[in-house]
Amino acid sequence: MTTHPKFISYIGIIAPRDKVALYMGYAFLYGVIGSSVGGFMGGYGYDYFIKQRGEPQILWILFSCIGLATIIGLLIFNEFIAKR
Repeated sequence: MTTHPKFISYIGIIAPRDKVALYMGYAFLYGVIGSSVGGFMGGYGYDYFIKQRGEPQILWILFSCIGLATIIGLLIFNEFIAKR
């Protein structure tokens, strides 16, 4: 959803008129964080778990755990913070 052009349009539509630029800036923050952290972790993980140890399943388990932690974090956010 976030890589689709309609996502950018959606952000522009839901943002208050005086804060469109702020909303658009935050809308691209996921890419900055994901590229910096993901590139480092993916490269290091590939080198360590696949090239050195020969165990790609550990790398996939690690990425799956990150995904599960993200889901749990979003559920907690939705339950306790977004309802305020």
